[in-house]
Amino acid sequence: MISERIGKGDLRTDRGKWGNQLERFKGKLNAWIKSLAGKRDLPSDPEKRRLRKTVLILLSGTYTILGVFWGVAYLSIGRPLAGSFPCEW
Repeated sequence: MISERIGKGDLRTDRGKWGNQLERFKGKLNAWIKSLAGKRDLPSDPEKRRLRKTVLILLSGTYTILGVFWGVAYLSIGRPLAGSFPCEW
């Protein structure tokens, strides 16, 4: 039983293999986001403008990816007309 294993220390308390992979993925994603957002910054831009540019890039990328998933979902259930609009947008 699980309660017996907890007392014996058989269950892993650390994050294990998946936790390490998740942390690596988070690190790579964070570095990618920073590099993507930083490419549009000019040295003369104030902090507020840099933030606006970063938010614009991240939101437009997110909406693009979600639109593709939305279109593919409609195409997969046999609705080609409904799926074509988000895929083309």
